[in-house]
Amino acid sequence: YGLPTDEVISRIRAEQPDVIGFSVMFSMVAAEVYEIAAAVKNAFPDIPILFGGQHATGAPKDVMDHDFVDYVLLGEADDSIVDFMDALNGRRPFESVQGLYFRNEAGGVENTMVGVKPAVEGLEWNYYDRKSSGVPTDLDGLPYPAWHLLNMEAYWQSVVRTGGGDAIGQRYAVMLSTRGCPHVCNFCTSPLQSGYRAYRKRTLESVIEEVRWLIDTYGVNEIQFVEDNFFVSKKRVKDLLKILAIEFPDTVFWNTGGVEVNALDEEMIDLMAASNFHRAILAIESGDPDMQEAAGDKKVKLDRLPKIVNYLQEKNIDLKALYMIGFPGETRAQVERTVEFALNLGVLDFNLSIVQPLPGTPLYDECLSKDLFI
Repeated sequence: YGLPTDEVISRIRAEQPDVIGFSVMFSMVAAEVYEIAAAVKNAFPDIPILFGGQHATGAPKDVMDHDFVDYVLLGEADDSIVDFMDALNGRRPFESVQGLYFRNEAGGVENTMVGVKPAVEGLEWNYYDRKSSGVPTDLDGLPYPAWHLLNMEAYWQSVVRTGGGDAIGQRYAVMLSTRGCPHVCNFCTSPLQSGYRAYRKRTLESVIEEVRWLIDTYGVNEIQFVEDNFFVSKKRVKDLLKILAIEFPDTVFWNTGGVEVNALDEEMIDLMAASNFHRAILAIESGDPDMQEAAGDKKVKLDRLPKIVNYLQEKNIDLKALYMIGFPGETRAQVERTVEFALNLGVLDFNLSIVQPLPGTPLYDECLSKDLFI
């Protein structure tokens, strides 16, 4: 899906922008983005091209090896992109822009994170803590997305629906109530993009204000929270669900990311049902306890899941489960244990995915060091 490259170029020609940005959120589409960016650079050689997103943050050196890319901004760039635009306009040096890769006058690649101590150092990537990463800390102070610049009617008619294509409302919107995740799993890029354990929360007042604004302004009847870990702060989520149930009884809610299974209890599920939180995507990852230990610090308590699933189903909450198989060192018996767990849990809709090592993760580095890539 998406526009053909010639149409992208036609639209750029009509707009005549000062800079062109490409957000590469998924490594699996990097090749397609490179192809488009190369064609755009060929058509507009004097317009700077900026890359961002999780893939660019995980492999900035690789991205900058492509001569059609002029700059890379790391991580959440809400603040740094403003500084970057000031640098483009000659108001500050590029060296002062946090998390920036750029080309010097000699054509060499420099980055402004040299000398900044990482929390975790990878082969070609680093995890930085909240302060060093430059991620926004005052989420309440950030402006709402500029939905007025988007043709919302066309957006709602699109066959490409966010969250895996499962929007049930005709008019829906997406939003964030938190950013980042307090966990560090070896396969996940959240600490890369959003800072090492840099979990940040908006106030409930701010969240409710945006929900009301989306309903009043655009008439939406469904809101999807698209954050990394909506449920991890149990008390906060319970308080939020209580308010949603009272203030917005006719609006459907759900979280498109995987649910923190350990945060679910009967009280949470009751509040989900009361607030029209109609779907839960259970991020189980593995049905093998040893693999749970090896993959990260989330460590899903597998023995709780049958009871939790039964109660979710009693409350008519739609369920999906996510599993991963094929970790380095995972045995056939462990894979079969996950498959059996998935088949017997009682969640009919589940994804059993082959592990995909992503640039910027410990898992990717492990696969490189063990020469596991074909």
